This record gives sequence, structure tokens and C-alpha cells, in this order.
Amino acid sequence: MDLENIFPIKKETLVSKSKILLNYLFMRERYILYTHLSEKKILVRISSILQEKYFHRIIQNQFQMYRKVSYRGEDMSSSSIAIPYLQGTIFPEAKISFISIITKPHPMFTFITSLFYIIVITLIIADTFGILNATAKISPMILFLPLVWHLHHLIYFKNESNIIKKFLMQVLEAKDS
Repeated sequence: MDLENIFPIKKETLVSKSKILLNYLFMRERYILYTHLSEKKILVRISSILQEKYFHRIIQNQFQMYRKVSYRGEDMSSSSIAIPYLQGTIFPEAKISFISIITKPHPMFTFITSLFYIIVITLIIADTFGILNATAKISPMILFLPLVWHLHHLIYFKNESNIIKKFLMQVLEAKDS
């Protein structure tokens, strides 16, 4: 039996849509910006960004940057861990330069979120098989905690990612494709 006969959606379409969904849920965004500036001018402008608000590093035609936690004068909150980590690659052409940008969560956020999911799933499994000598059952509602955590940080990540994108577009006089 063929899957294409059962489901009217083509396999390639399903794969591409699932990749988009996974990138959204795993907090990854990709942008392609273009500007009339040369590669050298782009790197000069990125290196001139204040280190107090943004951390940045430049290696050949690539750059990495993220906003520092205290950029708004706030103390570190639970949301600040989801600050996007941006990696950009510059592709210079004759009259125009393309900048490929990938934003993803800081590796520490990924690590903490993974631990959070593992702990909750381990608690549910341990309770199911009676490994914990607990008198009361652990509620499956505890599974909603990681989901709420993830959704809260997803919203914060998308907002911060959009701010960084607009900031880069202003600094580099770039346009979104």
C-alpha cells in the first residue's frame, strides 16, 4: 500500500512542512538579508556595535552575536536565557552582498530545557513502574510544565530574534528577502 494513495499530500511537501514546524518548535530561524555594502564595510559596522549591549565575534566572512542579558538594565530573569544566538555568513557579489543569518537559542538554554524534559519524563516512568516508593501517584499534569516552559521561551525567543533582525537591518542598511 502506497502512502501517497492514502494521504493526498506528496511526500516532499510533508517533509518540507515538518522541517518548518520543527525549526519553529526548536527555535531556529533563518534570514537572508541583502545590502549594497561591501564585505569589508559590513564587518566594520558589525565590529563598531557597542560591546555593552551586544557580544559579537568576527572570523573571516562570518560573525556571531547575541544581546547581553543586561541590555535593558534588567537582572537575569528566566526569559533572558532564551536570548537568540545569531550566526551570520556574508556572501559578497559584484554590486550586492547577501548575508545568511541563522538564529538559535544559546546552547545553555538547549541544555537546561533538555534536562527539564528528561527529569519530568523520568519521574513519570519511575512512578509508573513503582520505582519511587511514593504514597501518592505523580500526576501526568506534570508533563505540562515543560510545555509551558517551552512556549513561554518560544514567544520570548521570537520577539528577541525579530528585534535583532531589525537592528541588523538598520546597521547594515539591509533589506529582507
